Amino acid sequence: MDGAGVATTLSVKCKRWRVQQATLLYMTDSTVPQFRQPYGPATAAVRRFLVQLAALDVAAHADVLARFATVCQSREFSAADRVLGETIERSGRDEAREAVAGPLLQLVRITDELDPIAEPALAALLALIVSDLLAESTMRTLYMPFERAIPIEAVL
Repeated sequence: MDGAGVATTLSVKCKRWRVQQATLLYMTDSTVPQFRQPYGPATAAVRRFLVQLAALDVAAHADVLARFATVCQSREFSAADRVLGETIERSGRDEAREAVAGPLLQLVRITDELDPIAEPALAALLALIVSDLLAESTMRTLYMPFERAIPIEAVL
């Protein structure tokens, strides 16, 4: 095969690979093979949340921080946070918990500091990872700071 033939073959293979990659990214959870689900069964929900988190405007960002400042001091949130940790441990989704840290850090790192939204975002992301195992009230408590900015129905 001459140089032009090799280049054409590589170009076709590269385009085919891009189409396959794009197809995998947009498949639903039920069709994505397990090895393509870095966040467990909630991979699609986690990805939708991360995309919407990146797109938050200044007003929504401020609203999340204000709501988190209120809810994080409550006994209900402390209890939900404890349940969340236990649920992640029992479920064996430790790898999903670790996997979500990288994308979140990319979104919330401001030079050498973290954006204050990192803490409520981590709570919401971890709750999404085990949302199928949490009581609805626990899930709502952990996700509450984002309820107006990124409604839970928009990600689940």
